Order: sequence, then C-alpha cells, then structure tokens
Amino acid sequence: MVTITNRTRISEIIKANPDSIDVIAAIAKPLQKLKNPLLRKIMAPRVTLEEAASIGGCDPGDIIGALIPLGFKHIPFNTENDMNEEEKKPKWLLSVPQDMITELDVRPVIEHGQDPLKQIIEKFGALRDGQILCIINSFVPYPLINLLSKQSLTYTEQSEEASTHYTWFLKRQRHEDVQETSVAGIHMEDEDSFGRILSNFDEKQLVRIDVRSLPMPEPMQVILQELKSLPSGHALYVYHKKVPVYLLEEIRHETFTIHILDLGVGEVRLLIYK
Repeated sequence: MVTITNRTRISEIIKANPDSIDVIAAIAKPLQKLKNPLLRKIMAPRVTLEEAASIGGCDPGDIIGALIPLGFKHIPFNTENDMNEEEKKPKWLLSVPQDMITELDVRPVIEHGQDPLKQIIEKFGALRDGQILCIINSFVPYPLINLLSKQSLTYTEQSEEASTHYTWFLKRQRHEDVQETSVAGIHMEDEDSFGRILSNFDEKQLVRIDVRSLPMPEPMQVILQELKSLPSGHALYVYHKKVPVYLLEEIRHETFTIHILDLGVGEVRLLIYK
C-alpha cells in the first residue's frame, strides 16, 4: 500500500500506479490534461494532490477517494491544518511594508477572455529587488509560479470563500541589464519595438510557422520540434492565438530569447531565437 498526503506530487502518484492517470483525469475536466504525455510531463512533477484539486475545482477528498481503490492510503496533515494563516505565511511576507506590495487583480481580464500574462510580466519586471507583486485570481496560477521561480519566492493563500486566491511573488536577483518589461529572457513588445527586433533578421533567417488552427497541445509540440532544429543565427516566427504560458515554462531553463507581441484576442506573435 502506497501512502500519500495532500502534499504528494502527482508524478509520485503516477509512478506508484500509472492507472491513477485515468482516475484523476476523470474527476474534473481541467485534470484531463494529465492524459496528454507532453502536458503531463510539465504538470505532474510540479503539482501536488492538493494543488491538483484546486486546478480541477474539486475537493482533495475527491481525488483521495478515487485513489484508495488503487491501493493508496491517505495520511492527513493535522498539524498543518490547525495552523492559522498568519503562522503559515513566510517571514518575508509578514515583515514587508505594505507600500512594497503591488496588487494586480487579473479576474476582470480573464472574464473578458483576455490573457493577463502581459500585464503580469510588465508589473513584475518593473519591481525593484525586494518588492512584491500580489496576483489576485480565481485559481492558483501554477504555470506562472514555475515561470517566475528563478526570479522570485512565492506564497499562495486561499480566501475563506475559496473562490479567491492570492499569490505573492517576492522579486529577487535583479540584474541591471534586464529590461523593465522582461522576465528571464521573455520580453513583451509593442508593434514598434517588435518590428525593430524583427528587422534584425532577413527573411532567409526566419522560420515562420502558424499554429493558430491546431488543437491543444499540438501548438506546443510543433514549436518545440522547430526549436530543436532551428539553425544558429535564425529565429522562429510563430503565429499563435494566445501567449503560450506552458511553452514559456518548458523552455525557461534554455538560452532562448523570446519576444511577444499581443495584438489582441486570438492574435499573438512570437519571435524566438538563441
């Protein structure tokens, strides 16, 4: 029998019993991403059982109950549950002055069908070392947390009504050569700045692909494949429907420079090169 807790990584559960993939995916539609090998590779090692429940909009008990017939045994963290929210918070959040915290509520942006990543990157990029960005959302932004992990410490808290999540990002390790609207090689551009960067490459140096009509997760698969074979001195020009957060997270440890032009709903351009 395999013991699990709310903090057990989904990847550990899958490793113990691969049948858990279908069981967890059947609980809620957002969790069906686990059935895709590429998305599972990204999601499973980073997400705990409790976090998976949050993503799926369900209770951790729903996942636990589904896993028990597969031979899993759940051990609760009573000590942690008895802690109040102030005791859970890290020291850096408890001691920071309020004027060092910038709040950004992205719920209205998402409700209008738009992607808040551009605003988030610009806000975070403009912070000084030691300042904090607080993202207010209806769910925990796990891809964003992983994307900013090299440049920040994070802490997430759920409101009493469980419909609002606060995630604090403490800016650290700032470098003077990083632009104020960039995060770890990711640059949000306007049409003029994107055009100037694009002009550094002639047409023979550009590899153009259009992934707008492809179903998920094919856009990410196609882009990753093209990047593997991208010649030195060339750039990949991508026509996309949205800012691909999972892609950015996947390649953040590599030496790619990524320029993003968000033209509006359904029209995003990416220029990626080494």
